[in-house]
Amino acid sequence: MATKASKDKGSKIPADLADRMEMVSNISAQRLFARMKELRKNIGARPWRGLPVSTDELRERYASIRHDKEALSSVIGENSKVNKEGKLLVKRDLVKKFIEFEKPYRDAGVV
Repeated sequence: MATKASKDKGSKIPADLADRMEMVSNISAQRLFARMKELRKNIGARPWRGLPVSTDELRERYASIRHDKEALSSVIGENSKVNKEGKLLVKRDLVKKFIEFEKPYRDAGVV
């Protein structure tokens, strides 16, 4: 594998096309990860999902929408999508939380 010196940083650029493409993809990946890390630091943790919420507050929210069909439909609609076959795909985390929050009601016999 023959190499030639780069003008800007003095690093070696592979003469082989496959090696060059691999080098370019590695450098691009490193730059993207650095940008993402900087954005996360500047923006904060998951702003698109809102502020962190305690489990007790989540339980209260679930209790308030538990019998409200419109609110429950809204929550499911916001956290799901329809695939190409027309099936509704709901996030697993949402289903797990619903089961976790519903279990005490079912165990107590509250409908």
